[in-house]
Amino acid sequence: MTDRGVRVERVGDTLIITPASHPIIGTDIQGPSVIRAPAWLADPLGRYPCYFADHKGSFIRLA
Repeated sequence: MTDRGVRVERVGDTLIITPASHPIIGTDIQGPSVIRAPAWLADPLGRYPCYFADHKGSFIRLA
């Protein structure tokens, strides 16, 4: 899908993050989003970071 110069594409039918990904992330994972790291970011941890939360509402996490 393309809208206003932004391209969105679903790749595969598997989950990005699961409770098995790490023991402390919990089981109620909300809103995982993968974005390209912006060019102005001085020291990115990767090219496409994944942000997500758990339903407890305590943290926004980065994978």
